[in-house]
Amino acid sequence: MNYFEEEEYTESKFDFQIWKKIFSYTRAFRKHLYIGIFAAIILALVDVIYPQINRFAITMAQAGDLSKLPYFILFYIIIMIVIGSMVYLFIMQAGQVQQKLSYTLRKKAYQNLMRLPFSYYDRTPVGWIMARMTSDSRNLADILSWGMIDMSWGLLMMTGIVIAMFLTNWQLALITVGSIPVLIVLSYYFRKKILYSYRKIRKENSKITGAFNEGITGAKTTKTLVLEEQNFQDFDRKTSTMRRHSIRAAMFAGLYFPTILFVAAITMAFVIYYGGNMVLVETINIGVLYVFIAYIGSFFDPV
Repeated sequence: MNYFEEEEYTESKFDFQIWKKIFSYTRAFRKHLYIGIFAAIILALVDVIYPQINRFAITMAQAGDLSKLPYFILFYIIIMIVIGSMVYLFIMQAGQVQQKLSYTLRKKAYQNLMRLPFSYYDRTPVGWIMARMTSDSRNLADILSWGMIDMSWGLLMMTGIVIAMFLTNWQLALITVGSIPVLIVLSYYFRKKILYSYRKIRKENSKITGAFNEGITGAKTTKTLVLEEQNFQDFDRKTSTMRRHSIRAAMFAGLYFPTILFVAAITMAFVIYYGGNMVLVETINIGVLYVFIAYIGSFFDPV
């Protein structure tokens, strides 16, 4: 594969048919996937319900009523057991899918490589093939295991939090929901920047892997023709390019997280300001304000 083909492949858009084929490989492990998604759903529901329980506890404590304290303690113990069990299921099932899917993808890819004609190997660099067989297959397995389960948790939790906020107090809920357009714009901007940089890293990784292979298999030729310094300089250029793109990707990824935290902090400030005034005029009690502070912290976590 020449440079143009590699560039075309790297810059290609989302292809539904390719992803449909990739998703078909998860059928053999759907039991693990379903259990993991079930655990993620339970965790999301607990994340939504837990602040509401604390709200009632705060309201009762504020009123001086401690008669139901033993029930709250028992409920907290049950919640902790449920969270621990679901996190265990979450990690175990996602790990099972990841390892088995990674094995399946590499097996299928290797079987296909054995059937390809000589012409394919004449035009395709070894580094490109090695990168597809190693890092790319691992990344795909990560997306289809941890990614799917984590996305199920995040989407359900965010949806549940929005519904719970509107049921609790629609004015404060509108303040929180008002940050969503900002999150969408920021996420779209940073996604483009990060994706572009990681695609460049991926392409350079293919070249470096190929250089490793050529350097090792052609060591005798290199020494015979005294090409060590020339090969080293070429390899140094490739690794320097990958380092530059890696730093750029890390910079955008590093900026994205504090930017989201900044939006969360601004949203929190507005909620505390308006919610605090509502507590002072006794429109709401302090338990409701606590719920929104807890929900805002949870709402921005999956973003």
